[in-house]
Amino acid sequence: MSIAANQPLQSDRARSWPGRALAWWLGELRAPGDDLRRWLAISRRGAVTIEAGERYWILRQRQRPVGQIDWQAGDAETCRQALRERIA
Repeated sequence: MSIAANQPLQSDRARSWPGRALAWWLGELRAPGDDLRRWLAISRRGAVTIEAGERYWILRQRQRPVGQIDWQAGDAETCRQALRERIA
């Protein structure tokens, strides 16, 4: 009878597992930095964000409300046009 732990690790599969685990961990550590860079790039440009509710859409620029669209007040094309005008 032999114990699996006494066998040398010769297979490619066994050697590649620690490398994959390390690559995954480094990617996880890098992800918050990527998110922060993306957020800073968007906030510098003054991008407009949309809070979409069931009836009202609130348009914000840097946490400041800049407009509101009532999607039940008119037809879809009128609402789309109002959205285009407010974003510009």
